[in-house]
Amino acid sequence: MRRLLLGSVFVSMGLGLFCGASLSPAWAAAKSKKSGAPPPAAPKKVNACGCFADAQGNCFCGRKGKCDCPGECEPKSCEEKRAKELQKEVAAETKRAADADRKQQQRSIDAERKERQKEQEQERLKDKAKEKENISP
Repeated sequence: MRRLLLGSVFVSMGLGLFCGASLSPAWAAAKSKKSGAPPPAAPKKVNACGCFADAQGNCFCGRKGKCDCPGECEPKSCEEKRAKELQKEVAAETKRAADADRKQQQRSIDAERKERQKEQEQERLKDKAKEKENISP
């Protein structure tokens, strides 16, 4: 029994040393990161939108950020606002085009109706003239 107990103690010590050796550099690096001073912050260049980007390219914006900087660092909702505005403009332009097309069709229908009325009036005048000729002789 004693042998079995000693064997398990040596195995657990061996695993402890192996794991401790492999984790110690990672643990030391993590500890040095925590205890070390934070890296010096780069001066923040705030753009017209009220936003700035860090060294990794992450965008940070104030609460009252504007949407005046397309393609630059700007609040997240600005792209959505632009897409909605574009959809509204497209819908308005489509409506204008449909209205113009409908008006043009109405004009052509009215022109055809006037032309038919003219032709009917001319035929009526011709018929009246023929009746006069038939009655007169």
